[in-house]
Amino acid sequence: MHNEIDFSQQVKEILNRNNIQVRSLAMLNNETKQLFLQHRKKAILLIRGKVYEREIDAPDDKTIDIFDSMLNPYLKLGQLVLLVLPADKGRRFVLQTSVKNIFVDRFRLVTLDPRKNQRFPVTGNTPVFFRTVPDSIAIGIQNGELRTIRETAHIVPDDLTHVLKQAGSDVKPEPENDAKLEMGLPDEAMPPKKLLSSDLASQKAQAPVTSPDHINALVHDILYQKNHDQQSPEYVEFKKQTPVQGILQDISLGGMCVTRSNEGNALFSDQLIAVQTSLKIPDDNTTLDLFLFAVVRNVRINNGQLKANLQFLSRMPKAAVQFFPTKENDPSE
Repeated sequence: MHNEIDFSQQVKEILNRNNIQVRSLAMLNNETKQLFLQHRKKAILLIRGKVYEREIDAPDDKTIDIFDSMLNPYLKLGQLVLLVLPADKGRRFVLQTSVKNIFVDRFRLVTLDPRKNQRFPVTGNTPVFFRTVPDSIAIGIQNGELRTIRETAHIVPDDLTHVLKQAGSDVKPEPENDAKLEMGLPDEAMPPKKLLSSDLASQKAQAPVTSPDHINALVHDILYQKNHDQQSPEYVEFKKQTPVQGILQDISLGGMCVTRSNEGNALFSDQLIAVQTSLKIPDDNTTLDLFLFAVVRNVRINNGQLKANLQFLSRMPKAAVQFFPTKENDPSE
């Protein structure tokens, strides 16, 4: 089963050069903060690819209340929300948050570290290949000429609405006006960690890929032309680039850490790249193939070795964790 999720709007927010990622309201100067707390300006919310303007309050620097009663029925605890605070000189402060509480007249968000997800160390020499995204593609994403699609296979997505639609279920919520949200299932409805799109054994029997006993799951970011259902020529040519190789050090749902020799300025902060790697679990005979767009958030150089922290433009589904290395399935041990 393949699922496609359009997250172009989130990508445009992250790539905007005027956007400044912060971890809490404490990183804003008091004058800017008061513009929002005194309701002289509205914050921008990105929820499942849709944009809303709302007034906010803040019990503390890491807790933000959104005054709204229309969206509340279609939110769930723990749901991710991108919060944007427009400031002066075209700058916009961006906070990654999640829903903590839902009240009658508002909902409460808590700020998150951009790489808040658990990191899984990777030993051995798992290769990572990365390509620098050319300006033409970055501009195409930002101006909407290119659509960014997340394609998955054999992994349950966090939002199962489109899967239920394929199965013939009708679960469309009916928010007022244009505030249409896809309804996600609560965390309790998600399958256990060791299940794939259905049961692992069932997938092995029904969807052989490289062998009757092998599952080749994937999470790929693909660029499509605007108003077309085909990959853009720019994306096709981009994938033909000769990649630069590094070594995977750790991985999480939201990003990864890689190392390589410090040659040729291969990676630098705020660089937009595509990363490609495969994670294998020999005991389960499964493979997770990744091709994801990411931003280089931090680069350190020590003794000729470059170490870079990468943030995916959109985090992977929770179910991808089952493919991450652990002490039980690390092939190097």
